[in-house]
Amino acid sequence: MRTYKRLYIKLMLSFTSVLGACFIALDFSRFLNQNYIYDIFPSAILKRVCVIIAAIIAWSVGRDGLSPKDSRLMKAAFIFVILGEAAFFIRERADSVLK
Repeated sequence: MRTYKRLYIKLMLSFTSVLGACFIALDFSRFLNQNYIYDIFPSAILKRVCVIIAAIIAWSVGRDGLSPKDSRLMKAAFIFVILGEAAFFIRERADSVLK
């Protein structure tokens, strides 16, 4: 793996870890306050950003993955994960408009 690609992946992983810690803290603060409304704006956005970053990491690995078949399967899996997140996002917005 090239040095810049290794640095890029390490930065993306550390950025994802920081965002993950932030939305976990937001979720625990919501749990402790017993406010169970899901769509706390920063937490919902941070979760989706983490999924997008994970997909970018999976797509950027390329030939440096475990095997070519593994890289293709991860890319396909993350396409479906992104589509699922988009469906959740659209449904949440549709529910808030209909209420």
